[in-house]
Amino acid sequence: MTQNIAGEPDTTSGSPTRDSRTLREPLMRFALLPEIGRLTGEPQWNEGDRNSIVLAKDARFRMFLTVLRSGAGLGDDDGEATLSIHLITGSVTATRDRDSVMLAPGEIAVLEAGSSWSLEADQESAALLTFSWPEGLARV
Repeated sequence: MTQNIAGEPDTTSGSPTRDSRTLREPLMRFALLPEIGRLTGEPQWNEGDRNSIVLAKDARFRMFLTVLRSGAGLGDDDGEATLSIHLITGSVTATRDRDSVMLAPGEIAVLEAGSSWSLEADQESAALLTFSWPEGLARV
């Protein structure tokens, strides 16, 4: 496994379900609909209420594709990163502190860093989540 300058792996380790793949390149392209199909075909989806894959990653940036069953949720208590949620299919409610917004396919919400947030699927959904941490709060 190769590592970048910050010591982060440039590839995933792979698993019995997923091949190892690159997380960081100068130019990356993703076909989201086939990725969603793959996520909903994996055992994690069949046995649980959500499944996700990290598409791209570096010390201050993460891009996740996630599929959620109706009623499933995600959240972060510290909210150190700015988060964008791009809904691809379904319907979700994004909440930051006491403010909430319902998203329809093709809509994007941006949640400012600094507070807790949550995401709940109102129906089976797929969303692209992008996290950006400020200088000094890099993640490994």
